[in-house]
Amino acid sequence: QVIQIQQQRQLDGEMSQIARPSQDPSATAAPTATPDPSAAQDPSASPTTAPVAQEIDFDALHEENDEIVAWITLDGTVIDYPILCRPGDDAYYHTHNVKGQEAVAGAIYIQGSYNSTDFSDFHTVIYGHNMADGSMFHSLMSYTEKSAWDYNSLIFFDTLKERHIYKIFAVFK
Repeated sequence: QVIQIQQQRQLDGEMSQIARPSQDPSATAAPTATPDPSAAQDPSASPTTAPVAQEIDFDALHEENDEIVAWITLDGTVIDYPILCRPGDDAYYHTHNVKGQEAVAGAIYIQGSYNSTDFSDFHTVIYGHNMADGSMFHSLMSYTEKSAWDYNSLIFFDTLKERHIYKIFAVFK
């Protein structure tokens, strides 16, 4: 399992490079954007469409896997992942990576039988493991401490058509 997790981390890095081919490969942080400061301060303003160009190359990503439906990034964390959806098999990416290989870590995904892949639903549940090695959604655990989301409370969410910025305004476990 340790080797599989190391392979998963390498794959995550490869996917990030495919998603943002112009980004410096030595950069470790997710790309930043300058959202409207007033929107970032007002929780009722979330979500908002950011006044920046979309940075994710979905055409290149779809050459790897056409079931990639979005991309999620939380600056200051390792959360910088594609979001997948397999029609007809809601649990597939629970145990498979973005390349469709069996993987203990699975992938970040939504269930197509419950949510629309265009993210037009009022609520969308995004699934991902809380990995002990710190990958996937493990860093969300730090957000139970207010200091974490005081430091960085913006989630960048790219769909196939647009970029949104969500402000974290509450956290519960």
